Amino acid sequence: MVVAGSMDVDYDEAEKFKLQPENYRYIFPVVRPVVEKMAEITKQNILRDVQHIYLVGGTSCLDGIEEVFQKYTAITTTKPYNPLLVTPIGIAMYAG
Repeated sequence: MVVAGSMDVDYDEAEKFKLQPENYRYIFPVVRPVVEKMAEITKQNILRDVQHIYLVGGTSCLDGIEEVFQKYTAITTTKPYNPLLVTPIGIAMYAG
């Protein structure tokens, strides 16, 4: 929705645009405030000593997202090679 609003296009068009790796450099500055809010919410909800954060899912594909989380949380943050596939693979591994 943030991308669609900033580009003044509909949601589906923005979704297609943001999924293209060559557009990541444009997208990140637009969504950075949202990423910062996500990192702050994460920080506020950590209930015990956490040594490492692993970012997974589609949003984690954005270049630089791990640096924002590490800055806000002061916890070492890693993004796997292909963070988009971690979630569905994990779900498949634990499906009944």
